[in-house]
Amino acid sequence: MGGKLLAPWLVSTLLFEPVVLAITSTSPSRRQLLVRGVAAGAAGALALGTPLAPARSAPPRPYPSAEDVRGELADADWSEGWPFSTSSFARVDESDDARFYAEPRLVYHVDDAAVRAIKRHYARVLQDAARGREAPLDVLDVASSWVSFLPPDIYQGDATASRVVGVGLNRDELAANPQLTEWQVQDLNVQPLMAWLPSASFDAALLTVSVDYLTKPRELFAEVARVLRPGAPFVVTFSDRVFFTKCVSHWTGRSDLDHIDAVGAYFQFAATADELRGGAASAAHLFDPAQAVRIDSAPRDGVDPVFVVAARRACAHP
Repeated sequence: MGGKLLAPWLVSTLLFEPVVLAITSTSPSRRQLLVRGVAAGAAGALALGTPLAPARSAPPRPYPSAEDVRGELADADWSEGWPFSTSSFARVDESDDARFYAEPRLVYHVDDAAVRAIKRHYARVLQDAARGREAPLDVLDVASSWVSFLPPDIYQGDATASRVVGVGLNRDELAANPQLTEWQVQDLNVQPLMAWLPSASFDAALLTVSVDYLTKPRELFAEVARVLRPGAPFVVTFSDRVFFTKCVSHWTGRSDLDHIDAVGAYFQFAATADELRGGAASAAHLFDPAQAVRIDSAPRDGVDPVFVVAARRACAHP
């Protein structure tokens, strides 16, 4: 059976423009709802020619309150083990990520208010990390780009850094980032190990609006744990915009609170590749319990929300 081909402009938009996820629910029964993933719809559209317009959802979104977000991981029950399967990390576009990101995009992928909120939050995180410490900070920017969302006085303010290392996919974007002291081009979905970085060598790690693209989150989070010093924070921020065809399937069509649960699971079940080959499904406890907050200041339709899930490197774990 033949299907109509998508117009070239639509294919281009689906592949290269960030889309706003449309499904959000704070209902207590949301975990029991059967939600048809957006990725499946996109796959069908690509096959059958169904027109899909990547646009912000028309009706107002019932974003979760700050209180709901704070409480989401407070009593999390991980007793059933790792909640995802291999298919949870399938994507509409399984082509080489390096090719997809080959063209530099020197633009923000969230709105100005979200950018300001992330920068303010990172400034507080680094000030806390620097408290009581004489030496400057070493900071790791995971999935880095042309901007690291760090405070402008990162090399001369209260939370002074001597080293900001970026790991990302696009050489031109990394080279354009003035806050990086060094950087490495690496596809973390192909190779989540950063063997060139010494263990216990960073005071903070940041992952900004990229967690929804990770296909090997357990391995990557375990690797971040390896390079963090005990007690150092790993801070993950995300909004509701995605490059649709590169977003993993369990993320699309899910609520903001579901996304928080997912990142909480990444922290809880972080494990090395060797551990995963051995069938590890239980928590390795590389991090202290994760906490979630909402940091945007304008919870209304038309403004990008910003969620943070963060945890500290466990001090008792090797």
